[in-house]
Amino acid sequence: MLKEQATIIAGLHRCLDLSITALAFYLAFVVKQDYLPQAYRGLLPDHDYTTLFCLIAIIWYFSFWVQGVYATDPNQSLRRLLWKCFKAISFGILFLLMTLYIFKIEDISRLLIGLFYLIELALIFLGKWIITLALRHHRSSGYNIRNVLILGCNQSALEVADALSKENGAPYRLVGCLADGLFPPKDRIDTMRVIGTSDDLEQTLLNNVVDELVVATDTEKLTELTGYIRMADEMGVTVRILAPENIRRLTLIPRVGKINLEDFVDIPTLGFDSAPSNPGEMLIKAVFDYSVAFAGIVLTSPLWLIAAAGIKLVSPQGPVFYKQTR
Repeated sequence: MLKEQATIIAGLHRCLDLSITALAFYLAFVVKQDYLPQAYRGLLPDHDYTTLFCLIAIIWYFSFWVQGVYATDPNQSLRRLLWKCFKAISFGILFLLMTLYIFKIEDISRLLIGLFYLIELALIFLGKWIITLALRHHRSSGYNIRNVLILGCNQSALEVADALSKENGAPYRLVGCLADGLFPPKDRIDTMRVIGTSDDLEQTLLNNVVDELVVATDTEKLTELTGYIRMADEMGVTVRILAPENIRRLTLIPRVGKINLEDFVDIPTLGFDSAPSNPGEMLIKAVFDYSVAFAGIVLTSPLWLIAAAGIKLVSPQGPVFYKQTR
């Protein structure tokens, strides 16, 4: 149900952003047409600005998708969301200018595009801020909350319980913890909300609304809890197995990539991948790399020609490019 709601909300979110983009384009058009100083006022009357807006809408949709603006991440902060929007709009503007340059469309006012860029940033930031405040108020009223049950009472379980209690506005509510043989200290029983043992998992899932089960137990006990994990999965509960502390510490080391569960010769292994997982980010990186490389070759081509001429002057019989059979 929550996934269906998230899909509907993402669709409404896209429609809202498209409406904000249309409003920003209209305001930029009006300002450029009537409200700038006389030297900068006015637009060409015979140009089809509707086609320009359609092009912008297509580019914006692609740019926002690439930057993951509509990714369903309940833990995403407002600052991170605004940064994604800034990158998406800036990338869209650069792509738009590049498109106009490639197709030799020179009758579009660059000042109009600049005004549109500034107004779009302001309206999108304002819209995201209002939506974030509305969602926080909505969650504080008890709506769209994911109920979390923790299986285990070790130090890792304590960290998860503390993190859930400190996440103000996050869509999570701690149902409680089920001890797997190890009980927390007496002063933490109330914080952990210990409501039973692992043997009570089935009854707890049947008698309570549980959306996610976090397995925070020692690695040696995972085999014993396989049946409970399978049972929760069959009941439609999202199961998360907390990584051991030594593995989690590796993710804090700079230049260590994200952890992925991969098959290596049919054996499950934990792999570290430093490459971006978002295909849009990979596309941007590839376009940027090839563009910079091409620009570098073009800018340094006179030096290559001078070097080739120098080689021929010093060694007329020798080739410019060195090659060797190995």
